[in-house]
Amino acid sequence: EGMTEAVRSIVQSIAKIPDEIKREFFIKRVSEKYAIRESTLLLELEKQLPKNYSSQKQFTSVQQKTFSSNNLPLQEPAFRLTAAEKDILRVIVEGERELINYIFNNVVYEHLQPQMQTVYHLLMEQFENSQTIEVTELLDSLSDGTTKKIIGEVVFERNDISKRWEEMGKEIQQADLRHLAFVAVIALRKQSLQREYEQLQNILKFGKGTEIVKAMKQMREIQLQIKQLDEQLSGK
Repeated sequence: EGMTEAVRSIVQSIAKIPDEIKREFFIKRVSEKYAIRESTLLLELEKQLPKNYSSQKQFTSVQQKTFSSNNLPLQEPAFRLTAAEKDILRVIVEGERELINYIFNNVVYEHLQPQMQTVYHLLMEQFENSQTIEVTELLDSLSDGTTKKIIGEVVFERNDISKRWEEMGKEIQQADLRHLAFVAVIALRKQSLQREYEQLQNILKFGKGTEIVKAMKQMREIQLQIKQLDEQLSGK
């Protein structure tokens, strides 16, 4: 598949980012944006990286194989935000006080992934103390790499790659933050209901008697709630 000069220029820009996790994240975003295979972009990225990095990467790969052959645990897959969680973070980071209050008043804490709960709590704490969100200050105060990465993804995605796309003459559509907040809150609720529904399906498979009857009733209630949420989204 062909790669335009604009995309190649974006990859060159990504190659200058020192953090490997951030590079991989941006490559994935470019792949989705321009419908180009990640493998193609990674090959181009490899060409643009400093030569000493390539040899270091090979050394790391050998290390990982050695650990694996000795039956030692490999690193767990990187944590990923859901689309709704990412949008919620974006509203908190970019929104005005009224919108931030809307998020904190309507998002159910338990509907978030555990790692996202930590980030959400920190942002809420900062907002309660100062009535504002200072992302740079928060990042500087953190020592946990995963938490930094979660917050950083939203900030870097908007400030770095979006800027580079604009330099390449690509228009970036700015979503209405109010609509984004509304949709994200509903999406989180739906995700939680869908998880409950899946758990109830297991009861249908392996449960007995009254358990099955109760599960079927709860599933009908969940279906109704999901339908109502869909109607809210469609404006009915």
